[in-house]
Amino acid sequence: MPDIPWEMISKSQRAAVGMFTGSVSKLVDMGKAGVTRPDELLREVTAMASAIGDLASSTARPLEFFLNSQKQLAESMAAFAVLQRQTADVVEQLAASHAAVVDALELLSNPVIGVAHKLRAEEKK
Repeated sequence: MPDIPWEMISKSQRAAVGMFTGSVSKLVDMGKAGVTRPDELLREVTAMASAIGDLASSTARPLEFFLNSQKQLAESMAAFAVLQRQTADVVEQLAASHAAVVDALELLSNPVIGVAHKLRAEEKK
């Protein structure tokens, strides 16, 4: 199976349409010349029906492949979204923990910072 299903669909449809066009052309030619052999007419009609069947089947397989790959992509995207949500939760908890650490450091350092401010203010006088 080729990597690009649309290319396979297009190629298969062109081949089936070519067979169908050839059968229609032969039927038109037979109609113009007059049907002298009914078995040949039946063979051409059968070939035309076969071409239509080939067109349907050549479209179905790549289309199924394409739909399956799109389902897999949707499932991968959903799994990625879950992982992103979990990552966001972890980062949110990390941010809350970091804020708590900063608050604690601020409480611990306030006396030292206060003394430093007083000393600087006295030096400027």
